[in-house]
Amino acid sequence: ISVAGEQAGDVVIVGENITHSGEINADSYSNSATAESAGHVEIHSRDTTLLTQSSVVTANAVLGKGGDIKLLGDRVGLLGEAQVNATGTSEGGQILVGGDYRGENPQVRNASAVYMGEGTQLSVNAVGEGGSGGKIIIWGDDALKAYGKISATGFSKGGFVETSSGVVNLDLAVDVSAGYGESGTWLIDPYNITIQDGGTPVVSEDTTDLTFDSIFTAGADSSTLMIGTLEGALASGANVLVETTGSGNQDGDITLADQLDINGLGASSLTLRAHDDILINENVLDSNPNLGADSLNLTLTSNYQNGGQDGGGNIEIASGVSITTYGGTFTATGSNFTANTTTSINTGGGAVSLTPT
Repeated sequence: ISVAGEQAGDVVIVGENITHSGEINADSYSNSATAESAGHVEIHSRDTTLLTQSSVVTANAVLGKGGDIKLLGDRVGLLGEAQVNATGTSEGGQILVGGDYRGENPQVRNASAVYMGEGTQLSVNAVGEGGSGGKIIIWGDDALKAYGKISATGFSKGGFVETSSGVVNLDLAVDVSAGYGESGTWLIDPYNITIQDGGTPVVSEDTTDLTFDSIFTAGADSSTLMIGTLEGALASGANVLVETTGSGNQDGDITLADQLDINGLGASSLTLRAHDDILINENVLDSNPNLGADSLNLTLTSNYQNGGQDGGGNIEIASGVSITTYGGTFTATGSNFTANTTTSINTGGGAVSLTPT
């Protein structure tokens, strides 16, 4: 399907279940750098929307801003080597998979579950001088598994990416860098989450499972963010925000279970904002401090929105743990801050702030 042209058209596909494995092109070839001439694509099923095999959906702009692409349904899956692109010159476009920002837009239907396979890619880059990256949202009310590549880069400013759900399993690549300006932001908003090196493996795209139930079902009660995924995003200078909410037996805790190595990451920013507790159980360090100018601005906020449970809302740094920011700031805000004499916090001259709530 192609509605490409000087002023690209729109494509809307609706149905009970939709499986797309071909190409949809809503690209603009306009010579106007200011016109929002790229097209709009919406694929919206009542039940399950799947992009499979080598599916390609584009709303790119040769000049100007990239277009708008929505992949919606109760369950939305990107399988095989599916690619979705809304690249522009002055500004990247928008890709919404399963919902909009924090699932709060009543005009965009929320999915219950979303799956993004390891061979898939989403891109809203801005490729022109002075361009700003676009916006990518992946939202599932109950479950999100994301293993592919997401790019929202720009020249003067990086874009915005969100990968949120009640339970997330994130082992992917996210790039919101800017070539000569301010990097963008990556938001992760689940219930409890553990940042770790290892855990739930990539889910097999079992083609014999005709209902695809396995890929849309959370593999555990708590969420996981792979250390390598986090380090990769920070390496691009990303401002990474992990923010939890609470529900049922999920209080909204954030746990750093394995060592975070900022070697080679340059200047980056990590904010952990927990509804309940933050538990730092391993070191934050640079394994090669003599190479490069790496620094980390680390912000820890517990009891966010007064969510602390049963006297919780605490920040606890385990015995023997060392946190080194190499000139970056260290900020901790919570009901209580717990560390002992074997705990080390060294900012190398960066500001330190400890605030009780």
